[in-house]
Amino acid sequence: MLERLRRWTADTRRVDIAAAVNVEVRDTAHGERNRVRIDHRLPAPGDSAERRFRVTTHRQMLPSAHFDPAVRRKVHEAAQERGRRIFAIERTSQEVVAVLSYHLDENQSRPLLITALGTRCDAEGPRELFAMSLALAWLLKQYEHAIAEQTGRGAHVDMDASTKPRVVQTLRMLGFRTAPRVPGFVPSGRHLRQDPISRR
Repeated sequence: MLERLRRWTADTRRVDIAAAVNVEVRDTAHGERNRVRIDHRLPAPGDSAERRFRVTTHRQMLPSAHFDPAVRRKVHEAAQERGRRIFAIERTSQEVVAVLSYHLDENQSRPLLITALGTRCDAEGPRELFAMSLALAWLLKQYEHAIAEQTGRGAHVDMDASTKPRVVQTLRMLGFRTAPRVPGFVPSGRHLRQDPISRR
């Protein structure tokens, strides 16, 4: 499903991800702060009629049977009110199939940093579920490129990832590579980046 989704989203006439990302900038007592809002319904690749998936920043539940505890913890640490959690939902089951959280530093010279990228880990889940979850995790990352671009960060996205070989291997399959050093940033794990030119 991942390759079909990549080919399908390459045609922006079908899926205009950038248009689905709404970045609001508001004045607060602490200076300007941005809020990201997304609520996007998409068909499955090859099916233009049924809007099978929903990508949203609206609050969702992450059952412990569906997602790794470390992912759930990182997601819950992200600022919900500022749109720092993005969920991919399969609309027939109304279940979250993939989730992403991220941090935007107030300094625009700092890249958008993905803090969690979660796929389903059900003990008895079918292979099709895991394939769908991985593809939708990749899809969520495309919204991150749009957010980074709209907030003046050059559209590349970084990730402070686990050092577990299996995790790094999966992230490389999704397009991440070793990131260049960012002044002032000390990663807690493996610092990875995906440039906009290779995001598909």
